[in-house]
Amino acid sequence: MKIKCMANALSAMLSIVAWAASTRLAAPRIGAVLLQVHDDARVRISTTDAEMAVSLTASAPVEEAGSAAVPACVLAEVVKSLPDGEIALEAQDGEASLTHGQNTYRLRC
Repeated sequence: MKIKCMANALSAMLSIVAWAASTRLAAPRIGAVLLQVHDDARVRISTTDAEMAVSLTASAPVEEAGSAAVPACVLAEVVKSLPDGEIALEAQDGEASLTHGQNTYRLRC
């Protein structure tokens, strides 16, 4: 999956969704956000803590459809720390990369 979006828009979505992600170490997938990118320019970000679920959908330029589960707190903190500008978010083969300007951040999925 690969999308491009503005840092402040992604940060706003993640701040809403990430608070619901569990931080229990026994369930690392529950502590992730699921990014689902569709060919029709829809991006869905969702998470659960096994008791409640939160999901948001937005429009973004899609370069490649797909999905990935990315650690919620790590992704939210990285995106929140960035100045506004375009972000390229790509995930494949168990790794997500987030590029902003000259900086690239890599996260294990």
